[in-house]
Amino acid sequence: MIRLVNSIHELGSCCSAISMNSIHSARLLLLWNNRRMNRRAPMVLEHDPAALDAAALTGAQESFCAAVAEYRNLGLAYRMAYPTSHRISGHVVHLMALELQSDPRIRARIEELRAAREIALTVTRKEIFDDLHDIASADALSVVSVRRVNCRYCSNGAYAWKTPREYAAECDRQRAVLDCSGGFEFDINAAPNPDCRECGGEGEPVVHVADMASLGPKERKLVKSIEQTERGLIKVTFHDQVAAKRSIGEALELFKATQMHMPLHAPAAPIAPLVPAMSEEEAARLYLEEIKG
Repeated sequence: MIRLVNSIHELGSCCSAISMNSIHSARLLLLWNNRRMNRRAPMVLEHDPAALDAAALTGAQESFCAAVAEYRNLGLAYRMAYPTSHRISGHVVHLMALELQSDPRIRARIEELRAAREIALTVTRKEIFDDLHDIASADALSVVSVRRVNCRYCSNGAYAWKTPREYAAECDRQRAVLDCSGGFEFDINAAPNPDCRECGGEGEPVVHVADMASLGPKERKLVKSIEQTERGLIKVTFHDQVAAKRSIGEALELFKATQMHMPLHAPAAPIAPLVPAMSEEEAARLYLEEIKG
């Protein structure tokens, strides 16, 4: 049994005779650090080794296990579980954390929490991948599309009104009696008339936004936001499908670029001459033959 001395000098002498790798030296250093700060040396350590024999873990021990499982750092986990250990040196805290981890129940609890965390991360990764896949493969045209519908003159060649109320409102606005020979049964969703002279059978383009309640799960994930402008127009914003495909490809390591190990300033390769080397006389002879044909 190590004798606890009362003076700092005698305590330092005792510590020098003990291996710094032992848990006993860590306890002495803990008392010594507390005395250096002019505090009364505690007779009970942050965690009580005798408490490890109990059936259930204490709250601090459970916090230590949870922090180790999440951060994989013994020193950080010990400081989080035992707040007063922040005034102790990091080396001593690490030794105390090793002592706490050496208990079989502590190790078993850490492994249990790590296994549960790994399962949760696996589920999370799968959910993220499924969401990216749904966004990348969703049909945007089932949400917003452009349709061709009949124009106002497709029915009988005269301007058609939707209702008598629409006709009366337009007459009031223009302060005139307008032509109503086209009738009052204009169907805004009817197909174009191929024989219409006004639109040439092409009809008019109309942007159609689908009912959100009728969308499938993929298309719902594709929609990022919906807003209505001051003029009453509907603005639909989609998630980036190309970015979603790129993220899937990176996760599956499909886009690993092959790096070419080439110096930045590589010397240029010599260019082979287009014609073999020759003397001036030979070049002059060939030139004369060329111009003579």
